[in-house]
Amino acid sequence: VSELYSPTQARLSIAWRPIPRLLLAGEVAWIEWHRAISTIEVVLTNGSNNDVNFVVGSRNVNSELTLRFSNQFIYSFYTAYAVNEYVTLRFGLNYGRSPLNVDETGNSPSAGFVDINVSTGVGFRYDRFEVNLLTIYGVRNRVSTGNEPDSLTAKNSDYTSEQLLVHLGFGVRF
Repeated sequence: VSELYSPTQARLSIAWRPIPRLLLAGEVAWIEWHRAISTIEVVLTNGSNNDVNFVVGSRNVNSELTLRFSNQFIYSFYTAYAVNEYVTLRFGLNYGRSPLNVDETGNSPSAGFVDINVSTGVGFRYDRFEVNLLTIYGVRNRVSTGNEPDSLTAKNSDYTSEQLLVHLGFGVRF
C-alpha cells in the first residue's frame, strides 16, 4: 500500500472548572483528509496461494482505489463530575460530518459514516488504583449513493451504520 498518509490536523481546546468537582471542556478540530487519503495503490507480488492466483489470473496484483475524502471539522463537548473522592462520572458529545464520499467508497457500511458520537463513562479510584469504563455510541446514520458513473457499487442505494464501543481501563499511580 502506498500513498497513504496521516492527515494534518489542527485543534483548539478549552477546559474550565466552574466548581472544583466539575470539569467542562470543548474542542474544535479540523482534519485534512483530502490529502491524506485520496488514492490508495495496492501492489501485491509473488502470490503463493494457487487459488487466489487462479482467480486473479496472475501471481501479481496492482490495484488503485480512489476515495476522495473530504476535509472535516469536528465539534466536541465533554464534562466530568467527581461524585466523591472515589467516583467520577463522564459524558461527551461530538459531531463531525463524515469525510467519506459514498459514491467513491460505496462498498459497505462503515463506522466512518457515523456523524454523531455520544460517550458516557464512570471511573473508580481507590488509593493508587483506578478502573474506568467508557461507552461510545455512534448514532445510526444513513447515507445514499447516487447514480454517478463512478459509483463503485449499488447505485441509488442506502447505507446505514451505527457503532457501540466499550472500553475498560485499569491504572496504577506510582
